[in-house]
Amino acid sequence: NETIGASQVQAGAGASGVTGKGVAIAILDSGISANHPDFLQNGKSRVVASVDFTGSARKGDADGHGSGVAGAAAGSGAASEGYEANYAGVASGANLVDVRVLDENGIGRTSNVLAGVNWAIENSKRLNIRVLNMSLGAPVRESFHTDPMTKAVELAVRNGIVVVCSA
Repeated sequence: NETIGASQVQAGAGASGVTGKGVAIAILDSGISANHPDFLQNGKSRVVASVDFTGSARKGDADGHGSGVAGAAAGSGAASEGYEANYAGVASGANLVDVRVLDENGIGRTSNVLAGVNWAIENSKRLNIRVLNMSLGAPVRESFHTDPMTKAVELAVRNGIVVVCSA
């Protein structure tokens, strides 16, 4: 949070009190453990929707990666109580949307990710999805001019969604 300036914003430097409240972040990953203490507010989960494109019967986040990403994005820090600091996420008041595109082993298909991005775009107004996070990896197979993933991300941006991708 310090590195990207989120701590300063949360403390009131510039735009006071910006926490992500009212906004939803779609996490395209291995799932989100919706009942994790960092995602609860007044006993209710801030994971406002879940959709699975893997075809797996498992629920939640058996791999753990998606919950970790969701915590960095919007965790409240509740699970870090008693430690030396509160490890809240960048937008600790934001809602989360669980878009499961990776299975319990962290493996997925490009078609699952494309379907997840499309679903997020189609549901962005209804859920107020303003950010889409994709902490995924895949080999480069073609130019960004023709790559389907690049085209899907471009469409999300054109629909007013900020897309965050790991590098």
